[in-house]
Amino acid sequence: MVLFLFIIVFLSAVLALFAANVTFDHCTLVIDGRRKVLISVTIHSCLGREHFQMYTYLTVKSKYGGLDAIETYVFWNLHELVRGQVSSFWLSFQLCFASVEILCCSHYKKIGL
Repeated sequence: MVLFLFIIVFLSAVLALFAANVTFDHCTLVIDGRRKVLISVTIHSCLGREHFQMYTYLTVKSKYGGLDAIETYVFWNLHELVRGQVSSFWLSFQLCFASVEILCCSHYKKIGL
């Protein structure tokens, strides 16, 4: 449930850049008055199972396969810069966003996401 709400908030923020009106009802997102069920895939990033070279291939394959969203993991070492000391929420969020941006942005620009 928390992941679903996070995805809704994140997608709402992204879609706001394109001046879309995004709300949600009991089962779907409503984007510009049209109900939309997002279909997503999870890709393990280069920090995990997939090699960095495979990431572009997998994102392109996902896009052309008709998927709307791509999930990826951010590993714990980005939250805990010093072993045993959890970074503040805001710093952790910035580091997580930066890692996803580094992994994804150049690939997404290539495929039009």
